[in-house]
Amino acid sequence: MTLGNKIKKARTESGMTQTELAGSSITRNMLSQIENNTAVPSVSTIKHIAAKLNIPVGYFLSDDDNEFLYKKMQVIDDIKSMFRENQYQHCIDLCLALNSADDEIDYILSNSYFSLAYDHFISGSLKTAEGLFIKSLSHAHNTVYISNAVSYYSAVFIDIIKSFNNNLIRKNETYSNSAPQKETMTYLNMISALNQKKDVSDTIIEVTLNKIHLRHIEAKKFINCDDFIEAERILSELMEQELRPFEKYMIIVDMELCYVHLDDFKNAYQYSTIKNELYKQMLNN
Repeated sequence: MTLGNKIKKARTESGMTQTELAGSSITRNMLSQIENNTAVPSVSTIKHIAAKLNIPVGYFLSDDDNEFLYKKMQVIDDIKSMFRENQYQHCIDLCLALNSADDEIDYILSNSYFSLAYDHFISGSLKTAEGLFIKSLSHAHNTVYISNAVSYYSAVFIDIIKSFNNNLIRKNETYSNSAPQKETMTYLNMISALNQKKDVSDTIIEVTLNKIHLRHIEAKKFINCDDFIEAERILSELMEQELRPFEKYMIIVDMELCYVHLDDFKNAYQYSTIKNELYKQMLNN
């Protein structure tokens, strides 16, 4: 039985007219639309109707779809507020408390999980990041509202995390996105291309990368030209900078590669050990 049918049945059984039930809180015309299922009442209206009919509010919300709808109506403003303020964990908690989801909630969850996952990736918490990216993808597949960028980048980051142990970023696609993560993804895409001996000279001038990323790309170009001495010099300079864990990891990978080609096996072993320890640290967070 629909919500409107429940209200109409309860009203007629009580011998109350639409005008009497509407009272001063809503119009008789609005109540008629509600009973005919052409209008959705607010939470306050449901409470008013339940009180007038002396029936528990839960009776009108006993249907699963109705219960979710009205639970959502009570918290959606708070959810949107948390989302706008980038308080993604609070936003997720409020959404999950609904115990169900529609397109809008799945959209919010997908974006919230993605943003949290990105922050964990940047801080070097790979295990946590991977789990959150997977959740982002799951909710993205459940909504028609999600942008392709979230699905694409979630899949790319998952692939990057899995491929770190093989010292190779396999994805190499360009995707337009205005989100703050664009610079990082552009950097990762270019490193991927250079790992595959592809030329990035035409694309690099189209984007703005930070100095660390630009210098690393420059070093990768020297590696691809077999100039390991110059590449090692640049990479050593970068190691003195304040690096985020994933940046440090990829630079160390290239440092190890340079020392192997320079037959400096002592340093190659040293950086291989540092690389493995950093990987374990990131994977366990």
